[in-house]
This record gives sequence, C-alpha cells and structure tokens, in this order.
Amino acid sequence: MKQHQGVHLCTVVATCLSLATAAFAQDASILSGYTLSRGPVALAGVEDDFSGITYDAASDTLFGIQNDPTRIVVLDKNLNVARTVDLVGFDDTEGICHVEGQRFAVVEERRRFVCEFDMNADSTKIAYGDVDRALVEKKDYANKGIEGIAYIPAAKQFVIVKEKKPLRVYSITRASLTAETNEIAHPWDAHAMPHGVTDLSGIAYDPQSDHLLVLSDESRAIIEVTRSGEKVGVLSLAAGSAGLKADIPQPEGITLGKDGTLYVASEPNLVFEFRRP
Repeated sequence: MKQHQGVHLCTVVATCLSLATAAFAQDASILSGYTLSRGPVALAGVEDDFSGITYDAASDTLFGIQNDPTRIVVLDKNLNVARTVDLVGFDDTEGICHVEGQRFAVVEERRRFVCEFDMNADSTKIAYGDVDRALVEKKDYANKGIEGIAYIPAAKQFVIVKEKKPLRVYSITRASLTAETNEIAHPWDAHAMPHGVTDLSGIAYDPQSDHLLVLSDESRAIIEVTRSGEKVGVLSLAAGSAGLKADIPQPEGITLGKDGTLYVASEPNLVFEFRRP
C-alpha cells in the first residue's frame, strides 16, 4: 500500500509541476505587475522635446535625449538633471541607447542616421564629425521618421523603429557603422503588430527575457514582443492602468534600469518610473 501511495504522490507532484510550468509559460511577460512608483517627474532645465531614455548598468545612470536643442541629459538617482552633453552638428535626435562601456548610440529622425560615439563622465559635448554612423532609411519621411533605438549585445545588432506612414522596424549590425555597406533588415512586419498600434515612438531590449519593449505614443501602450515580433504582453499607459491617475501625455522613450525598473520618457519634459512588487 505504501508503494502505491508513493507512486500516487509522485504523479500528483509531477502534475502540479507541469501545471505550474504551463501557467508560468502563459504569464511569461515581464510587463506583468508593473505599477507607477514615481512620477511624473518634471526635469528642471528641460523645457521641451525630451524624446528618449537609456540606462547604463556599469555607472547605474540614466541618460535622456532632446531633439531641440540636440543634447544628452544625464540624470541622477532622484531623476534630477546632473549635467548635459551637447550634440554638436547633430539634427533631430529622437532616440538613445547604451551600447557597451562608454559607447552610446542615437538616431536622427529626419537625416535617418544611427550614430555611435564615446561619452564619459567628463564629456561636455560630442562632435558630429567624431561619430560612426550609418544611413538606416534611404527615403526621407520628414517628421514621420525613425524614433527609437535599442541594442542587442549578443547579436551585436541595433533594432530601430520608424514612427508611422509606414510603420517600420529595422535591424542593423553594429559593424555596419564602420563598413562600406549597411546590413539592414526588417525582423518583422510592424503593420502586423498586435494591439492595433498606430505609431511607434520608442524601443528597449531586455536581456533577461530576450524580449523587446515597443512603445506607442498614440496607443498609450508598451507592447512586449519576441525578437521576431510575436506578442508576449501589453502594459497600458492610460489613466486607470498601472497606478496612473492620468494618461502619460506623449510617451517617447523607454528603458529598463536597475532591478527591472521601467522608465518612460514623455514630452515635454517628464519621466515616469514603474516597478514590480
């Protein structure tokens, strides 16, 4: 009898483990459980056009970007502006991402370039002539051009989103920035994205899940997708969701910080911070 009870117990445990594994697989979205923990925080000295944000784990620092004036805004742990770095000769800088070490990349919406450069704690300006850059899109879409950028270290690849008309997602190898020809691809059809998004305003990469977080201003949402564009989860940025009392006015940038803290940059000069329990 004891042997049969043992077999039965093992079966029950195995079944429970299978159900738990299945439940985890169905709820694999990293966006689950995020609620507003701070914000909106208005950035002193930044009047308008706060368009993107990124995080450097080594320095535990957030870096934002403006498109007019073209400059990088360095934030301290309390989301205060610690210093700014002028982007001399750049134009309409909409997105920023940390690459590695002291290397960063930004995208220019109207020129359609991705630019990579060094920036350290003593930098006060970055000259356009000192950057590595590559043209992402040959056609000029004016103010409906490229908006956000993320970097996937394992693939040594940038993923870039174009705002609208048409919606587009580009991937470009980091090596293309110093090569004679650019290796540009479209990892998925942006018009087939779920949740009915009508524009793309930012993007971030999560190395833990190997997922991408795609931001939509007009849809007031973050859509979590695999690297091939398959939907995993959604976080609404509208009033009544995730602890928000009002809609985030114009979400333009997104990044993941320490311990998975989620930051959203919003025009004209706001930062929203979200945490999970």
